[in-house]
Formats: sequence, structure tokens, C-alpha cells
Amino acid sequence: MSSDTPGRPEPTDVVVGIDGSPSARTAAPGAAAEADRRSRPPHLVHHAHCPVETVPVGFGTRGGDAP
Repeated sequence: MSSDTPGRPEPTDVVVGIDGSPSARTAAPGAAAEADRRSRPPHLVHHAHCPVETVPVGFGTRGGDAP
């Protein structure tokens, strides 16, 4: 990683996405081994789905509006 952009992978780094699936549990150690062979840090990326709550249109636009 370059010192001017912490956390950003370099082209020679190894990046793998993990999601808790069986294939991800297999991919993570393989990525770590490949990163070790390259003498580069592995980057494990995880995305969590966060549902957005819906709010009625206009709610809160005129103090005290409640559904």
C-alpha cells in the first residue's frame, strides 16, 4: 500500500471479497497464501446489506407532521 492513500490496494496486492459463504471461506485462506507469495498485504472486503427504513413522503417537513 502506498503511504499517501492508506487502505487503498496497489495493483500487485491481493483483494478478495468475503460474505460468509462456503466459497468465501475457501477463498480467504487462498488469497492470504497468494498475498504471502507476493509479499503483499491481503485485502479482505465484506459488504453488509443495511436495509433503509421508509419514511412517508412529507413526514417531518412541517414540524409536527405525523402519519
